[in-house]
Amino acid sequence: MAESHLTPAIEQPVVLVGMPGSGKSTVGMTLARLRQGAFSDSDALVEQQAGMSVAEIFKTSGEAAFRQLEQGVIRQWLTEHADSCNVLACGGGVMPKTLHATKKGFTSVFLDTPASVLVDRLWSEKSARPLLAHSQTTDELEVTVSLLSFARFPQYLCADMLVFCGRNTPNQIAKQIIMLLHYVQHTHMA
Repeated sequence: MAESHLTPAIEQPVVLVGMPGSGKSTVGMTLARLRQGAFSDSDALVEQQAGMSVAEIFKTSGEAAFRQLEQGVIRQWLTEHADSCNVLACGGGVMPKTLHATKKGFTSVFLDTPASVLVDRLWSEKSARPLLAHSQTTDELEVTVSLLSFARFPQYLCADMLVFCGRNTPNQIAKQIIMLLHYVQHTHMA
């Protein structure tokens, strides 16, 4: 874990990373409420800035253009929300290593969610997710999710913290993150 980003964790924004469907937005809203901070979603910020949906950006400009927009809004968010209890849910393609290159003070948390849970959550909304939209069956979606997860997992492990989500509720996951933040804060202050 990247210890340079952990002190003091409680007064820093939290940035959630993980696969599409891992619960970043749902957990993020709960975590922000429990921390008495504000919640933001990087995809929503990109859509607001671009004036079109993520799917439209992918279709008209490609993934590289989307990633460039995404990095810009995340850098701006990190600058504007330093020293806060705010929470940012990043799109599934955002990697902690890229985030930490910004040298901003925040704590990144990887929401590790099994592929079977991701497929259950993503099947009904796959058409809104450009990298998953081509899957015609749940088996195809599980293969796509598994391959994407396999490719991204080593990079997700660069996050400051890892939380195994399983089928836990957003409230349970948010409370686990808060416990980890407190633990890190107290171990660095001791």
